[in-house]
Amino acid sequence: MPAGGRIATGSASPPTLAFAGLDGMYPRVKTAGVAGTTSSSATAAALRRAKAAAAEMDVHRRAIGDLAAARRTAIAELLAAGMTQAEIARALGVTQPAIAKVLRA
Repeated sequence: MPAGGRIATGSASPPTLAFAGLDGMYPRVKTAGVAGTTSSSATAAALRRAKAAAAEMDVHRRAIGDLAAARRTAIAELLAAGMTQAEIARALGVTQPAIAKVLRA
């Protein structure tokens, strides 16, 4: 789980991620002042939001890399246990070429 993050769950919908400092930030875009102009406080706030979003994106990119490695290791363990790529693919709901691609990565 990313630092400062939590998973919010509800019985009727899939889990969503909420992060400290970013709650309520999406999907709206804030604008201030007359068309084409913004106040310095609005600019500073927008920069803070952009930096916070970039930091969260970095956390997620690292997590995706870690998850991909864990998936690759698990698939290699299944192969070592005697399953074929096709059997693994069926069990995971993907195609055999997708399994081959994971193993090449």
